Amino acid sequence: MIISSYEQVEKDVRTWINNMNDPGMTGFVNWPQKQKLYRLRKFIDEALTDAPTFAGEKEWLIEEKLDS
Repeated sequence: MIISSYEQVEKDVRTWINNMNDPGMTGFVNWPQKQKLYRLRKFIDEALTDAPTFAGEKEWLIEEKLDS
């Protein structure tokens, strides 16, 4: 099993974003990239919903401007 680093995951997601927004590619390429992002968002949202809250988490979210 290969374990990816955060940097590798971010690189892969950036590739999907670039492919999705590439005007030189057809919708047959662009649309599946967007589908991957929707699936990833759903997966992450579910994981965060089920995750415990940690000490300092709220402050970190505010610092990172991720608090909604």
